[in-house]
Order: sequence, then C-alpha cells, then structure tokens
Amino acid sequence: MGQVRQPVDPLIFTSLIVEFIIYKFDPPIIPTKTIPDPEVKKPGPKDERAKIPELDTAPKFDSPKCVKAPGCGEWKRTMKRNPAYKGKLHPPLTNDPNYKGILKPLQMPNPHYFEIDKLDFKPIATCSIEIGQHKMVYCLTTF
Repeated sequence: MGQVRQPVDPLIFTSLIVEFIIYKFDPPIIPTKTIPDPEVKKPGPKDERAKIPELDTAPKFDSPKCVKAPGCGEWKRTMKRNPAYKGKLHPPLTNDPNYKGILKPLQMPNPHYFEIDKLDFKPIATCSIEIGQHKMVYCLTTF
C-alpha cells in the first residue's frame, strides 16, 4: 500500500517563502550591509589568470640551412589521414607564481542599509515560480 503523507504546516511553508523572498531576490528587499566602492578603480591592466602557458617549451623557428636543401621547403599535407594525430599541440599550463586571485572591489558601508525587526507583509495567497518554460504554482492558505 502507499505511504501516508503528513500534511505540511502552512505557516512553516509561508515562512520559508517569505525568507526566500527577502534574501534571494535580486535586488534584495532589504539592502546589503556593504556595497562595492564606486570610486575604486582597477590598477591598470592586470593578468588575472590562475594558470599561464609554460615558457620553458622549445620555440619553433625556420632554419636558414633548410631553405634550399632537398626535402625542405613548404610543408604540404599528405593525402592520407594520420591515425596518430592528436590535435594541435599547446604548451601545458602551470600555476602562476604571481597569482593573487581575482581582484574584487573594496567594500564600503551601504548608506541605504536598514534592519527590520518584524516583517509586516500581508499574508501570501499564491506564489508562482517559473522554471524554464514550465510554470509551477503553489497555492497557500492563509490564516
């Protein structure tokens, strides 16, 4: 036989939705304590990559002795596919010793920040959450 489902307490469910509305909305209903400082600029161009190409790989260059020698010259593709071909060779990436992380702007106190002791929302009758092209509607009873 099927399992008996316990009824969900509407007050708990409503409080979860109110918490979601307060903290997950963008922009939030209650502003954050700190915001990025708009006057701080990046200190010029900075390489923020965590890994950089390895510089110890052998460079490729044309040999002046091979310009007129037999078998040298412009390379032409063979007509047969090479089964051992694994793709274009790229130098391996190594950790950058100068990497200090992605530069984040300094934070300053938000002049519009406020705190609420008790939320005075009207009771929620329905809440609709859209995910992709499917719409799921939750109906809540209010007391």
